[in-house]
Amino acid sequence: MKRQGKSGQAIVEYILLLSIIVSVFTLVMQSLSQSGAMKSMKKPLEKDFVFTYRYGHPEARGQEDGGPKYIPSLVDPSGQNFRIFINPPINQ
Repeated sequence: MKRQGKSGQAIVEYILLLSIIVSVFTLVMQSLSQSGAMKSMKKPLEKDFVFTYRYGHPEARGQEDGGPKYIPSLVDPSGQNFRIFINPPINQ
């Protein structure tokens, strides 16, 4: 049985809960960006994953990134450079 004047209470409670969650999320994101933690979390996305996607290895570098490194290639007698699409063994 419904009480008079209590029909919208659950909706108001959900809206208040949602506003609290959004405000906590906003505060956490602001504190992370001010402390520099966001930059350190974005570093692998901006650097290592880019080279892994582009060359197949996180330590590989191309001509525009400081010279070929960890990229197997073949130069034919006419001087053309061909990239071989395999993962080279890394000697560390």
